[in-house]
Amino acid sequence: MEEILIYFFYGEDEFRINKEIEKIKLTHLTKEQFDFNFDKLSNPTASQILNIADSYPVIADKRILLIYDFEEAILNTQDLIGYINNPSPTSIIIFYKNAAKINENNNFFKTLKSKKYCKLIKIKPLYDSELPKYISEMCKEKNIVMDDETIYYFLRIIGNNLFNINNELDKISNNFKKLTVKKNKFSDSCGSLTEKNPAIANAGGDDAADSHISKVNDIVVDCYNANATNTKQYITVKDIKSLISVSRSFTVFDFIDAIIDKDFKKAYNIFSLIYEEGEEPVKIISILYTEIKKINKGKLMDKSGMDLNTILLANNIPPFLKNKFIARMNSYNLKNLSAIIEIIEETDIKLKTSGFPDNLIFEELIFKTHLAIKQYS
Repeated sequence: MEEILIYFFYGEDEFRINKEIEKIKLTHLTKEQFDFNFDKLSNPTASQILNIADSYPVIADKRILLIYDFEEAILNTQDLIGYINNPSPTSIIIFYKNAAKINENNNFFKTLKSKKYCKLIKIKPLYDSELPKYISEMCKEKNIVMDDETIYYFLRIIGNNLFNINNELDKISNNFKKLTVKKNKFSDSCGSLTEKNPAIANAGGDDAADSHISKVNDIVVDCYNANATNTKQYITVKDIKSLISVSRSFTVFDFIDAIIDKDFKKAYNIFSLIYEEGEEPVKIISILYTEIKKINKGKLMDKSGMDLNTILLANNIPPFLKNKFIARMNSYNLKNLSAIIEIIEETDIKLKTSGFPDNLIFEELIFKTHLAIKQYS
């Protein structure tokens, strides 16, 4: 496989792009080599890029250069395109553009895509439905295990920002010190001290036993450390509640629950709080729309005679939310669901085009949803 010498990352998922860049760094350099062989340039000129790229690494095989916050105009300079055609074999250049799209038709990208030693990588933000699996993978890296229900609860508290998620997982991993090392596990791993150390069992008198105390202590410490290292930290919903400091009283999911469960007074109060805390209205409306559409889809499938398991599978309903979803399906009919979907779609358009204050648009949404449920019940 051809060695990659030039990477170009783009997309709006800053966390995952940074993670990929970190992997590249650690593949080619030790942390001790970073100071002399890793450079970051913000909005550089082409000559600044080439001066570093053409210099030799210091006590390392590679020099790595990260370019970010740059103007696209520098990409099409003849000197930079010339470098792409003939790059230094001892340097790796990583371009990072925080943008959803790039113009792949310019000379720079045409040249880049024609070379086997260059790689163009787009990393899109994860969908909410993809987050649980990604969090599970992050947990493995931190020696944490969470089941689906715990991840669901965790996301409701923390939200979908990957930087926040990573920070909270680090806190959980670091603070979850009270590992439950059961006596039988300890025995299975270490065995009987006397079995492992016949000299202790056969020691003749106190003096002989005393001479082995330090050995016994070493064995105990080694056994405990082995268990502590190899034992995964199984985190439950109860652990999440105790380990995470929840500074916010409510989340967007509490607002969604209040709307769907028809507690409109509570919905007004929660919206006021989360709006003041900076929750994005477009994000709220998107989540609400997704949840209502699931219920509507379930009702339509039920009406067509499909079995419950098929309905749950089609709507990606995990087992621990099964009863909650069924109860919600049973509390709505297709008429009020259709009316609510129309209200949400109208609200989405107003948020994006009307210019009216977002909080007033949302108050109207709550009021109209309440009326629709009364009208079509």
